[in-house]
Amino acid sequence: MSNIAKSVWNGRIPLSVTTNEDDAIYFGANESPAPILFELPRLSYLTVLTEQAWDAFAAVGLNISESISDIWFEYQGIPLKWHYPVGLLYDTLCIAEGSFNKSPDTKPIPWPITIHFRNYPSTNLFRDQSIETTRDFFMSMVKEVSIVFRTILVAIALT
Repeated sequence: MSNIAKSVWNGRIPLSVTTNEDDAIYFGANESPAPILFELPRLSYLTVLTEQAWDAFAAVGLNISESISDIWFEYQGIPLKWHYPVGLLYDTLCIAEGSFNKSPDTKPIPWPITIHFRNYPSTNLFRDQSIETTRDFFMSMVKEVSIVFRTILVAIALT
């Protein structure tokens, strides 16, 4: 395995998760609690973080009454697609040329994302965040990559 592949496979993304201020006030806080730090593998998904974040913010005093399925994350106002790997989201939004990062020379470490406990943006994100659905999305992406790769090999063979 190449060094690049090892770095991607073993890489981790540190996250600084803050609550949305309106959500914090709605759930009984006087102000937003301090950010909570997490570290996720690059190949992991935000659904892994959902229950841990729920527990962590409940432990600091938020009386969260909404369903855990209402949790969603955003970065600089952009809802984060929970069915994409964390590393892909970070690379696309923070590192890629033309990213939404305000300063192109800096990469936010830890990655500051905001958690929301209500007002799920169902027009932008799929609603079902279960592990089973995440697996289905992963297998679908693997199939898509396989088809694209095979198509490229056939095209090369025909030339």
